[in-house]
Amino acid sequence: MSEQLTNREKRIPRVLFLAILFMQIPFIISYHVLENSSLLLPLLTGSYVGLVLMLFFTFYNGIKNYHLITIGFIVIQLLPLYVNSMKGIEINIQDYIGTVAKTLNFFLFFCLLFSVGVKKQQLSKFMKYIVWFALLACMYNFIIHFSEIINLRYITSGYELDLKSFFVNRNQFGAFLFISIVAHYYLVSGKKIQLYTIIIFFIQLSNLLLTMSRGAILASAVFFAILYVQHVKNIKVITVMIAIVMAVLVFFLSSEELVAFLTNNILRLDSGVAGRSEIWEMGLTILRENNIINGVGYFTGIDLAKAQGFQFDEFHSLYIDTLVSGGIIELIFLLSLMIYIVRRCLKQCYDRGYKKIYIASFLGILILGFFESLSFFTLGYVGTLLTVFYISIPILLGNMEAT
Repeated sequence: MSEQLTNREKRIPRVLFLAILFMQIPFIISYHVLENSSLLLPLLTGSYVGLVLMLFFTFYNGIKNYHLITIGFIVIQLLPLYVNSMKGIEINIQDYIGTVAKTLNFFLFFCLLFSVGVKKQQLSKFMKYIVWFALLACMYNFIIHFSEIINLRYITSGYELDLKSFFVNRNQFGAFLFISIVAHYYLVSGKKIQLYTIIIFFIQLSNLLLTMSRGAILASAVFFAILYVQHVKNIKVITVMIAIVMAVLVFFLSSEELVAFLTNNILRLDSGVAGRSEIWEMGLTILRENNIINGVGYFTGIDLAKAQGFQFDEFHSLYIDTLVSGGIIELIFLLSLMIYIVRRCLKQCYDRGYKKIYIASFLGILILGFFESLSFFTLGYVGTLLTVFYISIPILLGNMEAT
């Protein structure tokens, strides 16, 4: 193996983690350090330029394949803009910016990664960075929201709290904690569980519960369920898991106060999907009234919705957002791309433990996508985090060299 490739391998975990961090830092500076949201756009622009240059010079080694799929992706992004202009629909300028950014991100996070060789220890380093960043966020959350946490038992509704650490909102923090838990599982896969590992898991899970983000909690439950169902032949594992679940249930059900707290504040059964059904209906209305085939562009769709009294900046669903952005064509393209990546990873990744973790977490994120505005290849923190974790990482899992 050449020295050049070895040097590039050494940079992989740091570069991928920095790509995520670059998109998070502007939000931290704007909302928590300077408390001036007007600085977000210039900070985000500077971070993104740095991200593009860093990824290009790290991963570029020519493109041998995927020319046609790249052209197809570009056409899907341009089609809503063209149709809107033909129909006289005013296009939000952010859709032009988004088209350029999504095309660049598709090239950087998808196309370039197929030519990148990687070893297991390099992927482990990336997962370690994610876990340590999660611990930092959890510690910050404990410190900055200490008074709210110690008075948790006095709240009457989960909506009274917004324990979000240094993230924009608690749902975003919850989604990151879900991914950090998955990253932690990658780290401990095939290894003996140590005491410090249990402590870290406890910190992650406790913070996840404190977010009271039902979507992230549900995604985590799906992840755990699917992951351990895959071990159904291992009687010891199943026995231990059943014992743990039963112990937890007995602990919570033994106290009426705990049951009431879970029902009212975390499950929030009385609030249903928290008004999301009306939000989803608005997104579908925009599609019906305009173009369900190729969409209208995400930000243009939000503008059209606001003209009808819509009060939000997103449709709270990966699938509705994608339909509004690029219609049925973009949704089919995205799902087909994910299926291709899944099949490739399952076929080429030699580590069975990693494959089980990947599938369980992938299904978890698909479930979360029903309730949250997740995105792939988009400009911003959420889009970058999910693109790295569910596009780039599984590609690298397929490229992983046995050592």
